[in-house]
Amino acid sequence: MATPVGLSDQEHAVFNAINAARGRLITRTELARVAQVPVTPARRVDGLLINVRRALAPEELINVRRRGWMLEAELCRA
Repeated sequence: MATPVGLSDQEHAVFNAINAARGRLITRTELARVAQVPVTPARRVDGLLINVRRALAPEELINVRRRGWMLEAELCRA
């Protein structure tokens, strides 16, 4: 999958972390660690994910409430 254009360096890091974990759920803590995003403020990763979701499409990045995120299964096979 090609990296979406127009993302900041941190947003690219978040996208790459999610893409590397394709096919499985990735938690906020794991995402922050892999993407090397400071977790202060606590919702920093969420803000980055909003921008990544906008660059992809809302339905491509799935939020599993209170657990984490993952790419849509169809994208994982592409």
